[in-house]
Amino acid sequence: MFYAGVLFLPVLHVELLEYLLRILISLLLLQISSYSFAGNTNHVGVIKEVIFFAKNWGAYSNNDGAVAAIYMEPALPRACGTGDYRVVIDVDHPLYQSVVSAALAAKVSQMPVRLNYLSTCSVRGNSWDFGYLHLK
Repeated sequence: MFYAGVLFLPVLHVELLEYLLRILISLLLLQISSYSFAGNTNHVGVIKEVIFFAKNWGAYSNNDGAVAAIYMEPALPRACGTGDYRVVIDVDHPLYQSVVSAALAAKVSQMPVRLNYLSTCSVRGNSWDFGYLHLK
């Protein structure tokens, strides 16, 4: 009986070492991926509101562009530290129509989404810039 336990002990150590090695590799891959997406943040939740307005909404113009703002629940952090809790996408963005359609569908269905936003606020100084929208 003693010999069976001694023989089993190295197998247990090998399995433990393999498990710890998998954890270490996973942590390293996670760290590497966070550097490759530096400046982007993912936020998971449901779309609470979608608001459309002109770029210069204070003065009406037929030549003005459009912006769509997406609010989420749970709320996004304040944009660039002091702005609104939203992500915006400009009508000039190549994915604008697709994002608006998907955001409206996700809002109606209350389906959880992953909204990625950039760490910049260049479209609107008080709103995160759109990264991507992932419907789960």
